[in-house]
Amino acid sequence: MQAQAIRTTHRLDSPREVKEQIALRESASDLVEQHRHAIQRITSGKDSRFLTVVGLRDIQNLEKARLFVEKLRNLNSGYSSLFAVAQIFCPPCDVYSARRFLMEASKAGIAAGTELNSPFVFNYISDLLSWALLANDMFLPDEDGEAPYSGFASGLLMPFGLESEYKDVEYAIKMLENARSQDSFIGADEEGRIVVYDTKGSNYGHIVIRGSNSPISMMRESSQLSEEKIPHVVRVDISGNDEDLTVLEKQMKTAVSLHKEAGSTLNGVYLYCAHDFQFLEYLFRYIHDELAG
Repeated sequence: MQAQAIRTTHRLDSPREVKEQIALRESASDLVEQHRHAIQRITSGKDSRFLTVVGLRDIQNLEKARLFVEKLRNLNSGYSSLFAVAQIFCPPCDVYSARRFLMEASKAGIAAGTELNSPFVFNYISDLLSWALLANDMFLPDEDGEAPYSGFASGLLMPFGLESEYKDVEYAIKMLENARSQDSFIGADEEGRIVVYDTKGSNYGHIVIRGSNSPISMMRESSQLSEEKIPHVVRVDISGNDEDLTVLEKQMKTAVSLHKEAGSTLNGVYLYCAHDFQFLEYLFRYIHDELAG
């Protein structure tokens, strides 16, 4: 029986073909490795810098991607206590644009990250990523209790965050532990063929707490993870409204205070910007001042 709802199909070029057309220079590849190493040292507590991932959802074209990474590059060079990562949300069905957007971060010399929603597109962009975000549907079980991509994290060679709301944090901790062991998942290889990957396990993971809307909830959630020695960062949503600055300041102050506590495993924030990044310079300076205080 034909799937009558399908209007048309088209074949994607293989990851190898796309990488050949939009190639990463060797010097840039070395920089990606340096950024991965730096982020892993930060999240494991071996580097005192504060990881500051900035995600901008509304990137529709190459020019906006370029403006975004240039802004972050300037902020990263201006505040030595922070380590910035440009979290770029890539078009899910346009692997060429995804690669071009991430390449802008490489050209600017800053670390790049993205949200991974499928193992089938991973090889198109994996060489450009210094950090990756895995949303709930990449590791949480579905309504039937199945978690088809649960083995994916165990094959990652870059630092990655499992984004989890507090109600799911126990499962995220379990998946973080599982990611350290051998596993398998279905994906696509460099030629675009569907294959099963058998993984070695990855020690590069941490948890991204989502939904910490108040200092009290942030303290409760972070304290639990620190007690269990689980590296983590907290997500803070930035709406772009002036009246939210006081709330953002409280969240930043709480995150930095928790980071500075003895035994804390909170080592950064994930600033999620839905539309623009007008408050970034102010927030970077605020975090820097709090760290120095």
